[in-house]
Amino acid sequence: MQQDKQKEVAFFDDLASSQEYNVFTDEANNKIIHTLETLLALTPGARLLDLGCGSGIFTQLLQARGYDCIGLDLSQKLLQLGKQETPSIQYIRADVE
Repeated sequence: MQQDKQKEVAFFDDLASSQEYNVFTDEANNKIIHTLETLLALTPGARLLDLGCGSGIFTQLLQARGYDCIGLDLSQKLLQLGKQETPSIQYIRADVE
């Protein structure tokens, strides 16, 4: 079965319209980031590409911890939310696949 990219983009663009894309609590987000740092043994200043970054919630948290981050997502509308929140992060519209 072939994936319909247009429907996928429309789904995530609709989420962007609600401005409620952050589905986890701040505590859960920070726990996820801490786990990532631990498992990958990240060093300060490491360059990270957040694939499927959505509105950039994790991208922003990683940047705040001193990493050089780029966010990549399929939904231009979600990326716009990220750019509004943190214009210092480069957000790129692209398909991870």
